[in-house]
Order: sequence, then structure tokens, then C-alpha cells
Amino acid sequence: RISAEYAFLAKNYGDLKKSSGSSVALLEEEIAGYKDQIQSLEGRLNEMQGQWKEAQEEVSRWKAECENVKKEASARAESVEKEKEALIRRVEEATSLLEEERAKSQSDDAAIALAALQTEFETKSNESKKMIGALRASLRKTRKELSETQ
Repeated sequence: RISAEYAFLAKNYGDLKKSSGSSVALLEEEIAGYKDQIQSLEGRLNEMQGQWKEAQEEVSRWKAECENVKKEASARAESVEKEKEALIRRVEEATSLLEEERAKSQSDDAAIALAALQTEFETKSNESKKMIGALRASLRKTRKELSETQ
């Protein structure tokens, strides 16, 4: 009976050993497959990390470019504002000069008109004096003639 049990145990042990050997081989194959997957995933991870780093560098470049554009636009806006203010001052100065010239012109026109009026007044005054003198002479002559006829 012991020998039958021994034979049974020996057979079971052999079967187990065979089955565990094949299980170990299967597990080793499965482990090798997982290792390949891990290496593949690590490769993809490294590739994605590289792409991530490149994307971050590109973002940094674009941020710097954006800042440069903002600075240039700000500087240009300030320059345009200064130029606008200078042009406004020039327009105000030109307007002031124009007003001065207009006032001077009006003053000159008024002086010319006044001189013309003075000349006309003097002419009319002289003509009036001549007429008065002629009327006085005529009146004297008429009085003299009247006094001689009476």
C-alpha cells in the first residue's frame, strides 16, 4: 500500500513538475510580453515627454514673441500719441497765427478804409468850403445889386 501511494505521489509530483515547468514557461513568456509592452510604453512616454518639452519651448517662444509685439505696439502707440500732440500744437499755433493775421488784416483794412474816408471827407470839406465861398460871394453880389437897385 505504501508503495502504491509512493508511486501515486511520484506520478503526481512528476505531473506537477511538468505542469509547473510549462506554467513557468508560460509565465516567463507572459512576463517577457509585459516587459516588451513596458519598454514600448516607456519609449512612447519618452517620446511624449520630448514632444511636451518641445511644446513648452514653443509656448515660451510664442509668449516672448507676444511680449515683444506688445512692447513694440506700446512704443509705437506712445510715438504716435507724441506725434499727434505735436501736430495738435502745430495746428493750434497755425490757428493762432491765422487769427493774428486776420486781425492785422482787418486792422489794415480798417486803416485803409479810414484813410479813404478821411481823404473823401477832406475832399468834400474842401468842395463845401468852395461852395460856401461861392455862395457867400453870390450872396454879397446879390446884396450889392439889391442895395444898388433900391
